[in-house]
Amino acid sequence: MTNDKAFLRADLRDHLRRLDELAREYDALYGSDTELLRTAGESLARHILALVDDTEKPSVLKQLNLRQVLRFVDSTIPHDPRNNATYHGLLTVGTQSGDGPTFSWYVPPIDQGSPVRLKNPPLRFDAWWDGLVIRDANGAQLSRAQIVHSFVEPNAQVEAMAWRNEAGTEMANSPVGPCIRQICYEIVETMDRNRRILGFPPKAIAPHERDD
Repeated sequence: MTNDKAFLRADLRDHLRRLDELAREYDALYGSDTELLRTAGESLARHILALVDDTEKPSVLKQLNLRQVLRFVDSTIPHDPRNNATYHGLLTVGTQSGDGPTFSWYVPPIDQGSPVRLKNPPLRFDAWWDGLVIRDANGAQLSRAQIVHSFVEPNAQVEAMAWRNEAGTEMANSPVGPCIRQICYEIVETMDRNRRILGFPPKAIAPHERDD
């Protein structure tokens, strides 16, 4: 059993290392080739699913008996269920205007954005994975689980969703790709905040962060 746990912890570290690498690749591609971004998003999704989802086989965190112990970072803007407007809680919106047409696009804030995001308490896994994070112009809703799964299997609901802002203007991109990047950030940050529980060594302090 000890060897099994050691293997699973090594597997966990490998997935987190790959998520960090893939996130950097995604960031370098952002705003460029759509197909390359899609491929990078699919790679992120597969590692996320291996860590937390049991659809195909027991996830790494479940096998380690940690998935229900950990509390997951929630970087959303809280959703008001009384508001029927579009909702993209994991994302921010960038806008460009000038001599040409004005257009807007979805952006993953990573660890930036509204201070409101920083005040959210961490969530139990089921509430985090299955909670609402997107509501489109037609009222269709998506959770983190649905977003991640949409990268590895066809999802007619995602394909049919209408991406418009509150003014009714069509967005320049789908929020699904930026969401996968933000979900990746939440997972990596969750693991980083729980290094002791995971059995990881303390995070090294960068030279510029030291007091001496």
